[in-house]
Amino acid sequence: LMPRTIIAIDPDVPNTLTMRLVKATQNIPDAKGHEPFDCLPEAMPDWDNPEAVKKHGATLLQELQKHPAIRQALQFALMTPAGQTSPMYFHLNEEIAEQFCWESLYSEDKSFVGLDARWPIGRIADSVLDRPTPPQEFAPPLKIAAVLSALNRQAVAQWRGLRDALASAHASGLQVSVRVFVGEEALLELIKGEIAAGLKGVRVDPVPDRGSGLERELNEFGPHILHFFCHGSASHGLPRLDIATILDWMQGSETGSLKLSVSELQNMRALSDVWLVVLNCCESGRAEEHTHSIAHMLVANVVPAAIGTLEPFDVSDADELCTGFYPLLFDELARSLHDDNGDSWVELEWATALRGARRSLSEKHDNDPSNHREWALPVLYVRPQPWLLKKPSAIAPAAAHDADLIE
Repeated sequence: LMPRTIIAIDPDVPNTLTMRLVKATQNIPDAKGHEPFDCLPEAMPDWDNPEAVKKHGATLLQELQKHPAIRQALQFALMTPAGQTSPMYFHLNEEIAEQFCWESLYSEDKSFVGLDARWPIGRIADSVLDRPTPPQEFAPPLKIAAVLSALNRQAVAQWRGLRDALASAHASGLQVSVRVFVGEEALLELIKGEIAAGLKGVRVDPVPDRGSGLERELNEFGPHILHFFCHGSASHGLPRLDIATILDWMQGSETGSLKLSVSELQNMRALSDVWLVVLNCCESGRAEEHTHSIAHMLVANVVPAAIGTLEPFDVSDADELCTGFYPLLFDELARSLHDDNGDSWVELEWATALRGARRSLSEKHDNDPSNHREWALPVLYVRPQPWLLKKPSAIAPAAAHDADLIE
């Protein structure tokens, strides 16, 4: 298993936090004691200041290093040589701790830790209820369901990102089947035309008018990965997704008529078999003062992993996340499943694939990560346990119709 560093941020008396070391890459005696974590989100450097992202990440690292065992664990982790991976996770047991941008962690020696391939950064969500995560058995194809409809935000670039990643997946021998639900009539016709022209492994339908209709379709398909490109909100302690139907687009509605609360989403039967939910919508990783984020709640209660965003996300950044994340994810999956190391199980680290999106977003914003925080806004939540996947007995060879998948 990949060596992890896990740091827990726990609640103490009201509005104060403590920190403790949970896991390290080497043994550290007497490591698990609590120390105060004397930071509050509102006291962090203002995002409008020069080099605000760098200052935010440096402030977090300096505070973490006040805990002797955490300081030692971070030193061990940061010694990871090139070509190896040692993920860092923050186990966030208090809503207010979610509001920090842990992904911006900054070291004077290593610069932004999360932009280096050696140290992908993720978050851990858990609940009091014991939810074991048994190894998942996988039989091809990999099934992806994508709901693409954010009112007044065109999803064509989002679709192209998925489609092109699908082509590269087939080229690497990974069979993928995709169900797409769209709200824009023009996009519906575009995808239908691509399928008629020979695009394989894709079925497209309009977004159902009711949540029950979407639930029924997802139950029948049984996706491994569930992707949402829509609006999200976390107002008044009631996180929800806001999805537009074709009628909403045609009528110029102010909001999407298909609204999914986090409770409704969690209760969908299909989610019990989903590996990863990607919430490519604004505020899906954002926590209010007394409410965990949608992504945190989904992982604590239902799915092994979820990706959300810390704050409102520009549509072009949402497209960049899609374009940067899926090719690397499919490559990791194909490599793991084809790896002939004699093991029947493989460990999947979702955080390593998210690094592709971080780099793409940083490049899009002038390669200036100190002043542009967009690269740090996608956040990943996982369960405390490593996630294991059982290899299928036989993986199909690369598809012969790769060229058809692109155009």
